[in-house]
Parts: sequence; C-alpha cells; structure tokens
Amino acid sequence: MDERGLELSRAAVAARMTDLTGDEITLSNLNNWTAVSHPHSMPSKYLSAFVLATNQRRAIETISRKCGLFALPGEEALRAAWQRLDEKEKEIRAEKNKHLTLLKVVVEKE
Repeated sequence: MDERGLELSRAAVAARMTDLTGDEITLSNLNNWTAVSHPHSMPSKYLSAFVLATNQRRAIETISRKCGLFALPGEEALRAAWQRLDEKEKEIRAEKNKHLTLLKVVVEKE
C-alpha cells in the first residue's frame, strides 16, 4: 500500500526500492526473490528498502519473531523503554523503603 492506502504494483515497489538503495532493482528481481519456484531470496541489504517501499513491516516482524524478538516502531519502542524505566524506578523505591525501615529499627534500638 502507498501512503494513501492504494495498492502498489510490484513494479512500483521495485522502483521505490531502486530509489531508496541506489541499486537497480527490477520487477524481475522482485519476482525472483519472492517466487516459490525459484531458489533465490532477497539479499538482506535490501530488506529495509523493501519494508519502506511497501509501508509494511511484516518482513521484519517475521524475522524478529523467529529470533524471539519483537520489532516495534519508534514511538512504541520508546514507550516500552519508558515503561521499563518506570518498573526499575518502582523497584528502587521499594528497596529504598526497605532500607529506611531497617534504619528506623536500628535507630530505635540505640
């Protein structure tokens, strides 16, 4: 799909990939890389151009999940990182409260 939600032809995807990479990527290349009958596969150096050209991240998600990872767009990744920091902050606060409680017990005994 393009930016307006219209379906892109394979030729348009190849043209976009050519623009993004600076290498000539033809419709024939794209067909060979994706055909079940061909033993070829898309070179990994073109994967990011393919994702950008198609406005789809399925290829990246498929590879990521096979590795046990999850690919997130920038904003979602930043939110996830923020959440991890919040969780660490809560753990540190709880640890500080334990130490404060122990300190009060020690001071009271003196």
